[in-house]
Amino acid sequence: MYKRLPIVIAVLLVFFTTNVMSGKEKAHLYFPSSSNMIWVYEDQDGNEFTRQAAESKINDGKIYAGFTVEPALKERKDFIRFLHPVYCHFGEGFVYLLVGEELRKAIKARLTDEMALFSKLSVASLKKNLPPDNSIKVDLDYEVKVDTDEHLKLLNHQPDIDSEWKTIEINAKITMKFNIEGLDIFPDAEDLPTTILDFAIVEKAKVLGTESIETPAGTFDACLKIVYRTETKMTETRPIASADVPGESVTTIWYAPQVGIVKIHSETEKIFLHALSERELVKKHASKEEAAEITKPSVRTFQLKQYKIRNLP
Repeated sequence: MYKRLPIVIAVLLVFFTTNVMSGKEKAHLYFPSSSNMIWVYEDQDGNEFTRQAAESKINDGKIYAGFTVEPALKERKDFIRFLHPVYCHFGEGFVYLLVGEELRKAIKARLTDEMALFSKLSVASLKKNLPPDNSIKVDLDYEVKVDTDEHLKLLNHQPDIDSEWKTIEINAKITMKFNIEGLDIFPDAEDLPTTILDFAIVEKAKVLGTESIETPAGTFDACLKIVYRTETKMTETRPIASADVPGESVTTIWYAPQVGIVKIHSETEKIFLHALSERELVKKHASKEEAAEITKPSVRTFQLKQYKIRNLP
């Protein structure tokens, strides 16, 4: 009996190693990173950008596959955390994208744009309630801070149907205060309270199954379909939008075997302004274009237009 023990152990080791490798092989199957691959994507407006494998790097003892994206982003808020990161790591259990710095900049840019519009609408609302023919100056000071995880867990090594995982967590803080100058009957205007809004955004992924997808690059069978959905909690020191909920995003990605991402469809609501979309502030003071911008989600689609293997010298 004891003579057979090493054989049993050997069989178990082979079985264990095979299971571990099969997970990594699945990750590489749906998210290849070979140094000679090139992907060309087209968005809903016909704009193209090229993503191609580049030199890898070692960080904290881990090997990160490198990518380049052209053309460069014109605006930080247009950063797509699933396509634009320049480094990925096939780590324990997941494919990780290094997104921290660029994602922080993107979320801050989005919230800053939202606050610029909120400032315009809220100042207009305050001024309408002031006496006519006055020399009162009203403005809104605000600051936006964002912190995120450094890595996004893009793909589970074992992407079984109905499997779920947390991909990333984002925390944002908006500090705002109204300033009123020239209002003699309101001597404490400079002491108006400060409002702080805290956002805790958690994104989760769920594998929905497999299906065939047709793109400009062709039809791809047995594509892995995963939906990435955010859940946001907003807390505030003073009630601004406590009766409403912040905006969310839902992104669906299709991964083709041996090719990688072939299609992305995302719908993204305003993070803060969505909580005000049904309020009088928007209905009375926003133009039709501004109201539409607040209430309608931003819809973006990326499809694979061309895929090729670069000829190496």
